[in-house]
Amino acid sequence: DMEESIRLDTTFTESSILIDNLPPLEYKARIFEDQNSNERWDEGEVMPYKAPEPYAVRSGIPVREGFTSEVRFTIQSSENDELLPAEDIPEETNEN
Repeated sequence: DMEESIRLDTTFTESSILIDNLPPLEYKARIFEDQNSNERWDEGEVMPYKAPEPYAVRSGIPVREGFTSEVRFTIQSSENDELLPAEDIPEETNEN
């Protein structure tokens, strides 16, 4: 929940997961794509550059008694994110 007094830590490999029997509260969801299968989110590195694993956070997800809710997330994969070499970065031009 929003105060993190109720926590669920789960792994799923399908495109969806069903979580049932939640008390009627507002929840926060944090999900990430574990690209290297180490069962944790990796923040990436600066030198040498390695992008963080894709993640999403959503707060204020309402759960009401007697209702079913659906929450959808889209995570953009960053597996191919790379820094451009300095010579490939376009120069800014100031046109007046």
